[in-house]
Amino acid sequence: LKSKELAKIAKLNPARYVLTTSVSLSPQEADELKLVLSPFVLSTGDIYGKERLNSLLAKHEEVERRHVKLWVSSAGILDSIINARTHVVSREEVERTIAAARVYVRNDSFDEALSILKRQHVCIISGQPGIGKTTLARMLLLYFYQRGFDVIKIESDISEARAVGYHSRPRFYYYDDFLGQTAQADKLNKNEDQKILDFMASVRDSKDSVFVLTTREYILNQACLYYEKLSREKFDRQTCIIDLSKYSRRIRAQILYNHLHFSDLPPVYLGRLIANRGYVDIVDHKNYNPRLIEYLTNSTWVGSTPPDGYLSLFLGNLDNPVDIWGHAFHNQLSDRARHVLFALTTMPTESRMMDIEQAFMALHSAQCAKRAIAQRSTDFVNALKELDGTFLATRKVEETVLVRFQNPSIRDFMRNVLLGGELLPEVIKSSVFFEQAQWFTETLNEEKPSVVSRTRKLARHAPTLIGTLQGLAEANGCSFSIAGSQSWPCILPVVVNPVMRLATIARAISTHEGDRDNRWVTQKLSELAAKLGTGKLSPSFFVGPIKTLQELGYLESAEGKCLVAALKLQVMNELSHLDDFEVLARVTNTLPELLDESEVESVREAYSAYAEQYAIECDLTNPEEIREEASRVSDIGLLLDVDVHSAEEILRDSASEMEREEESDWHDDFERYGGAHSDICSDRELDSMFRTLDI
Repeated sequence: LKSKELAKIAKLNPARYVLTTSVSLSPQEADELKLVLSPFVLSTGDIYGKERLNSLLAKHEEVERRHVKLWVSSAGILDSIINARTHVVSREEVERTIAAARVYVRNDSFDEALSILKRQHVCIISGQPGIGKTTLARMLLLYFYQRGFDVIKIESDISEARAVGYHSRPRFYYYDDFLGQTAQADKLNKNEDQKILDFMASVRDSKDSVFVLTTREYILNQACLYYEKLSREKFDRQTCIIDLSKYSRRIRAQILYNHLHFSDLPPVYLGRLIANRGYVDIVDHKNYNPRLIEYLTNSTWVGSTPPDGYLSLFLGNLDNPVDIWGHAFHNQLSDRARHVLFALTTMPTESRMMDIEQAFMALHSAQCAKRAIAQRSTDFVNALKELDGTFLATRKVEETVLVRFQNPSIRDFMRNVLLGGELLPEVIKSSVFFEQAQWFTETLNEEKPSVVSRTRKLARHAPTLIGTLQGLAEANGCSFSIAGSQSWPCILPVVVNPVMRLATIARAISTHEGDRDNRWVTQKLSELAAKLGTGKLSPSFFVGPIKTLQELGYLESAEGKCLVAALKLQVMNELSHLDDFEVLARVTNTLPELLDESEVESVREAYSAYAEQYAIECDLTNPEEIREEASRVSDIGLLLDVDVHSAEEILRDSASEMEREEESDWHDDFERYGGAHSDICSDRELDSMFRTLDI
């Protein structure tokens, strides 16, 4: 303080100076500080140490509620969240949340999301890539954890929410990127669109649990076009759209300030940026984006750039955001590392290391042979070491290592590189999983203008792509879900749905082959009918894809009619569980001619009796799960035109009785954030703010 701070204070020459510090101070230390900072500190009453600050916060609780950073000040918060009874948030996720809180600046989006949760209990956070959707969701996680909510993070399937035992406490459910990172590329699991809607309805009806989901805005729009059930849902009242207009100049400045303050860059870099007043150009830049700010204040991405070149690097990457990945990809990575990235681009958002290695080896071996490059047994391991922490992130579940792109924007970049033609035919031909070839076909079908303009080169390879799809029709899949708790997680491979695969291939043939040959598809229809007849194929696999096969006219063929007959026999013979009635209802909704009038009436009578008995005997103990079942009972009734209001009410009443009598008080302490300053921020104020960083 004496060597640095006193000179700054003297330069300001204030009539009174108040000192605050998070360090504990004894009375003697406070007296010494007053002498050091005299005459600006008038008394020890103007010196606030840790204990005095905590005492003030205890008296003014509304201050703590307004400031996110105070929610994570407790040294034990990380362990307390992880060790909560629900055990469903990983240490990695909590650490990322706390790190995000250090640099977060509360803005109107936070209050808008809270307001939506107060009214609807469900909030979809939507916006463009890098705008702060996940960060906002994490801040809401902290907000509700501080108010006694159990925190449950859903990784890949809405059914994970059911795996957690009920503890009579309000719950905060969090589902990041619930529609995937690319439109249609990460398909919802079987019937998950309906499951998500049912779960939303369940949480909306709960007393105090809340559900936060995030997705890119254009993906939400495309999903509503693609999934009929989502299209019928009006999300407007429960969607919080983040856009740059919600970041005022002051908020942009505070975000940049926080990232620089906590940056691992050497002080000389900050000194150059401040001396040149570069913060003004950054804050006002048209491409200002919180994610870019995060990267460009990290020493990993600044690399060997000298301090004098830091501002130019910063502004150059804001001018052309793709450069932040392009330079490293083209100039710093080995071929083997690039091959890993190409393979992962075509795979699920998070993939098992062993699957990535298999996809990598197919591509890498072909490229090494083509270019006469020596291939080593350590190429994959060394490539991962090269990429881990920069382009890729890894985590371990049980004994399985999972790999994903460090950030969604890297996947965006890689998709653009691949669609631009680099190794495009080679990656298609080397695909070893059906999901890889499917990624290409679904990318071709995207309607986003920026994607359409990049798919022309891919369209030229449609015949090769269809051949690859057909060749992988019965290959193993690389999709999986994570079940169980944080303490005992379990990775479950997604069961391959041969009907869905056939529908995908049939759609690709119809779209990209003008003079199509139907024999391959009709042969597969015959194989499916045979498996249905012998009980080797569940009728549930037909829910969804049967509509595609019908629309394409395949069910009118002789093979298609045989398949429909086999399907009818199976769905009518299996009506002993709610799932059976649901399959029948959804299949007949697509194929209304499947049953005659007498058969329809028989099914209605059977379901009416079954629904009432099911509601009475339901032994579930989780209120939200019971309400989900009530929604399912109601949905099936609507499809079959059966009045099941009584059964639905029995289930909903049962759920209400299980919940606590008293609601959580988070509704009562809700208040809008009132900043101490207006959103207008002059250059002079910027100078004053950023000068405090100059050390």
